[in-house]
Amino acid sequence: MNRDTQATAEDFNSIKSSVNAIYDGTVENFYAFRGATEFVPGTLFYSVLNSRNESSVEFYAPTITSDTGTFNLGGATAISNSGENVTFLSLVNDERYNPVWIQQGQGNKPFARLTLSDPILIEYETSKADILVNPVFSVTISDTPGDHRTIAYHLESDTTITNVKFSAKKNNIEFFTADFGTLTANVERVVDMTIEPNVPPDVFEGEVYEISITSPNGDVKLKGSAVNAAPYFKANVLPFEDEEVALKSELDALTNPTWVEADSVDPDIVYGGYKSTGTIRKRVVSLGNDTYFQSSAALPIPSAASWADWQNREALIYT
Repeated sequence: MNRDTQATAEDFNSIKSSVNAIYDGTVENFYAFRGATEFVPGTLFYSVLNSRNESSVEFYAPTITSDTGTFNLGGATAISNSGENVTFLSLVNDERYNPVWIQQGQGNKPFARLTLSDPILIEYETSKADILVNPVFSVTISDTPGDHRTIAYHLESDTTITNVKFSAKKNNIEFFTADFGTLTANVERVVDMTIEPNVPPDVFEGEVYEISITSPNGDVKLKGSAVNAAPYFKANVLPFEDEEVALKSELDALTNPTWVEADSVDPDIVYGGYKSTGTIRKRVVSLGNDTYFQSSAALPIPSAASWADWQNREALIYT
């Protein structure tokens, strides 16, 4: 549909086969939705030209599905499904970002950030002795390397085939797809997952993923092992960990003592007591030197008065 003109009868007919639509022929807007004969909530409203002379789409449905797994926001940012994660890509400087996550549920849950390690190569199947047609096979993520991000896949085709598609399912639900493009006969193909339109997928240790490699243009005939029912398949990956991120209030609790008391004999010495950790800090103010003593009291310390170690702080041996 031409975004620079009003919707026409031809535009309407172009979508008629897949959706029911209403177009009054006199305005710039039409309504498109499935399985209904009139516009109701839960439908899609398409405006060919909005008030800023731009085409726009307003969604009224409770769930919107993207077959590609990626939404481009203007020309600056893309939000993509990346397997067990969500990835933001700056289309301006080609930088990828992941959000800081917090598990939902009752009680306090830790924030976590994803920290990547150096790349390693995983060899799922190394044999090229047989030919597997449109292979479907399972991959179990072991504790080595554990959770990881895949930045490249290796495979080899017996014949040249175009428009090759990669699909991974978890619990029989397709959770990640990728375009592998053209596989040339008898040439090992390394698919760089960091290049658009693909997105490097994240996978978790212990999970089982069912992978299929197909093409609408014909059979995909991959070299591999008939005994193991798996194609030749390797992956360059970046192991990662979910590192907990502290809140500012938590950091302040570690940095700033809950209770502070000067030494009864030497005012140049000040003691600090930490309720959350049970640590006692001895600070020589003139030198800026700190030494610490770790209490054996049950945490958290309810009060300074009830903390025996705190009461005897001047007799403690600090390290």
